[in-house]
Amino acid sequence: LQAASCDGRTVTAPVTSTVAPGSIPQVVVFVANPSTIEAGQSTKLCWQVNGSTSIAITPGVGSNLNANDCATVSPTQTTTYTLTATNATGQIQANTTVNVGQVRIVSFTATPAFSVASGAPVVLAWQTQNATSVVLVGADLQPQTAAINGSMTINPVQSGTYTLTAYGAGGQTTSVSISVFVR
Repeated sequence: LQAASCDGRTVTAPVTSTVAPGSIPQVVVFVANPSTIEAGQSTKLCWQVNGSTSIAITPGVGSNLNANDCATVSPTQTTTYTLTATNATGQIQANTTVNVGQVRIVSFTATPAFSVASGAPVVLAWQTQNATSVVLVGADLQPQTAAINGSMTINPVQSGTYTLTAYGAGGQTTSVSISVFVR
């Protein structure tokens, strides 16, 4: 800064300006509530973002969204939603997944429930819902990947427990155990 007076004298003083580096937006929260729905149901995606000039959520929610809001979605299959928050410094993304159809084991049976003798055949049978894969493991059975609905004949030599684990989209799992008794 330089100032001059009417008598011709000048005074100079330095002025320092500091520009702080900007920071990218911050996603405080981005969730689906509930995160698991049945086909035909709806859920809410809710978010809170600080320091952004633009917010968009894909697929299908839109852009130019408010910094703190919710949107109702009704996906027909398990879907991962991506929130992108942008400002002059950069952008950040966050994801949340809505699982459609909770994985269930509808039935898991042993026929007969009591093996008549050591090594006699027993049929394990199961039905699942919304499973993408299943694993069967037991007292004398190493982990076996099996059909999502099916059966397996075992020949137990002693009484034991067998566990069926069903895996669904988005990391969902459920397990059921059954005991088979050898007489």
